[in-house]
Order: sequence, then structure tokens, then C-alpha cells
Amino acid sequence: AWNLRAVTELREGSAVLIDGGRGVCNTTYVDNLVDAIFLTLENDAANGEAFFITDGDHVTWGDFIQAHARMMGIDTPLPDVSSSELRALYGKAPSLISSSVRGAAKALRSREFRTVLLQIPAFERALKSTWEWLESLPESRRQDIRSRFGVPRRKFVPPFAVPLPDEVTFQTQSGTVFFSIQKARDILGYSPRINFQEGMLRVEQWLRFANAL
Repeated sequence: AWNLRAVTELREGSAVLIDGGRGVCNTTYVDNLVDAIFLTLENDAANGEAFFITDGDHVTWGDFIQAHARMMGIDTPLPDVSSSELRALYGKAPSLISSSVRGAAKALRSREFRTVLLQIPAFERALKSTWEWLESLPESRRQDIRSRFGVPRRKFVPPFAVPLPDEVTFQTQSGTVFFSIQKARDILGYSPRINFQEGMLRVEQWLRFANAL
């Protein structure tokens, strides 16, 4: 999935490196994972145990994304943004609750929604009473109410001209922990057959076979 995502983002021009791509990418080639599964099934000492299974290489997200860029013939530098900038931007973005409240208010203000409500006698009467109450207020008070409920929130726009990664991508690419496979080596006898470089060559062959490149 991450291979196809990297290709798609590079093709669309939305790929971006976070902190220069220094975040940890714990890659696991599928053949290595299958090997580990069979070793687990064949070893009673694995019962009740949990293992980290990776390719055993110290690969960064910069390595991962740039490898896909090379197979696509992209040699221009990728946009880079710092994690501190992203945290500041996410902090300014509307929260889920506030966005939901404003979205609900927008729906309630829509003509289509009012048309549906007017088909219900009780709502028609309540809406008429509310309108009469609003019209009885001083103009300044009416303007205040309209400003609170009738003006949509300004759209959140990043203050810099690079693609803005979503929060899942940010959390994933800013990781700093390399998962150790030593336990799998000791108990299962696991040893990755496919390293990162060989895995990327095989990924490229598959992507070209699938017409994804």
C-alpha cells in the first residue's frame, strides 16, 4: 500500500519530505514476512510470543520515497517541511468538534433543509416564531446573531507553498524507533532473505508489470 501511495503522490506532485526524510521507515518485504510466519508456525517456542518482523535495515522515509522517485525517473529535489511547522499548522486547523458544529449550522441555514422542515407543521410553527422573535430585536442585536451563526469560518490555508501532509502521514514519517528483530532471530532463527535494495528492485518489477509506473 505504501509503495502505491508513494508512486501516486510522486506522480501528483504531492509527495513531501518531513524533516528531510530522516524519520524511521521499518520496511518489511512480503517474502520476509511469509518466512517469519512459517518459522512461527513450526516453532513451539513461539507460542504466546510477539515478534517484530522487518527487513533488518535502517531505512529512512527519505530512502523509501527517493527510491520510488528514482524508479520513476524523478531527479528534482522533493519539497521539505519541518515537523515543527506542521505541528503549528495542525494546531491552527479547525478542531473536529468546531468543524462539525459549523457544518451542522451551515446545513441548518440551507434553503433545501428549511424546505424539508417546513413540511413538518411543528417545525413550520417554530421557525415562524423564531423569525418573528428575530425581527422584533434591534438591528444591532440581529447583526450580532447573524455574525455568530451566518458567517462561515474562513477556510484553513497553509501559509507555505508545499503540499501539506495529512496527520497520519506526519505521525508515520516522523517516527524515530527502529524495531529490533533480535528476538525473532534468537527464538525463530529468522534472518531476512531480501534486503531493502533487493526488495525495491522487486517492487519496481511488480509496479511495471501492474502498469503502475
